[in-house]
Amino acid sequence: MKKVTIRIQRQPEAALAEMGDRFAKAWHTGKASGAMLVFETPAALFRTWLR
Repeated sequence: MKKVTIRIQRQPEAALAEMGDRFAKAWHTGKASGAMLVFETPAALFRTWLR
């Protein structure tokens, strides 16, 4: 089973920093931690999924 995490993160800099950390961990371990979708607002999330 695959795991996808959906989050609302209003600070884009914090979201980018977290993605960079996750990438570095995956690069060094050779294992992905699962997919993550980050949206800046709930409206952006639903705008994406309702198209």
